[in-house]
Amino acid sequence: MIRLLLTLNLLFWCLVAGEAQPAKDVSTGAPHTGDKPVIPARPYSTPEFIPFDFWHGLIRVQMTIGNLPSRPALLSTGLTDSLMSQEVAALLKATTGVNTHVFTLERTVTAEKTQPQDVILGQSKFSQTAFCILDLIAMLSASKPGDSPDLWVGASLFSNCSLYIDTTSMQLQIQRGFVSVPRGAIVVPLEVIDGRPWVKVKINRKKTFTALLELGTGASLIPARIARELKLKPGTVGPVTNADGKKGEITQCTVSDISVGSASLKNYDIFYLSSGEKPEFDQDFAILGADFLMQFRTTIDFKNKRLYLVRPDTPETPPSVKTSPDSHTDNAPPLSGNKPPFGNSER
Repeated sequence: MIRLLLTLNLLFWCLVAGEAQPAKDVSTGAPHTGDKPVIPARPYSTPEFIPFDFWHGLIRVQMTIGNLPSRPALLSTGLTDSLMSQEVAALLKATTGVNTHVFTLERTVTAEKTQPQDVILGQSKFSQTAFCILDLIAMLSASKPGDSPDLWVGASLFSNCSLYIDTTSMQLQIQRGFVSVPRGAIVVPLEVIDGRPWVKVKINRKKTFTALLELGTGASLIPARIARELKLKPGTVGPVTNADGKKGEITQCTVSDISVGSASLKNYDIFYLSSGEKPEFDQDFAILGADFLMQFRTTIDFKNKRLYLVRPDTPETPPSVKTSPDSHTDNAPPLSGNKPPFGNSER
């Protein structure tokens, strides 16, 4: 529980209590104009497995940017753009003086665009990738761990691609094209708005709402009204303070069931914002976080707007790139009460 609260407060609600092979060119970045991301076509090559680990429950990969040595970066599907800190921008001499808008969780902020950068994840190269200068953790939280990564990989990098994540092998893949349905997958439709994925979530098989599909948070958040309507019993209540000193409260509770499509987990810890005012504390905002997604082998298919969830005891068959679309059916059994690796107590 303590680790979960720490992870939450980290992003606004968080921190409360051999020989190198030549990199393959996978994609170019997407510049941001106004409030709408521009999504270009991207060159594509055979995807490589990219190792990752967890930092406070968030997915961390090693990334090379420009001419700098490899450094850690966090994945966030809730960001429209990839981000770098002011320190990294200075090292790269990447500042432009031109501002743009970046979606960060429930709000839009102004940030400076950088010169496009070549980045490498594993053996895959993303050419001319758009970044903005923003220290996200410092902006969202009054506390910042000393080992915070200064790079974030946002949703614009994955546009027209699919992201496959396997917590059993601790590897991920980025692919482009029509992706085959993995064996035993539960297929869930996504809505992609401003480049960010949204999904329908049901609590206790009674109340349904739309949530941001966000790998960049280590816990899931439901609207406060859902908690009230279902009369959920409050658990731990913690104060949250953002970087501007504005205060709110976040409440933990346990739901008997959380479902996405037919993927269902029982007796699950979630959170809701129980006090605070907009825009800093939006009690209607919802997130399906990495805590839920990492219970499965997960594929987020941005191009075809689908989420594939595979229970971890299913024989591994990663999605493969196809030349034509597959027919999509949701024919897998629900995960009733199943406790995969990285269970609820490990978030």
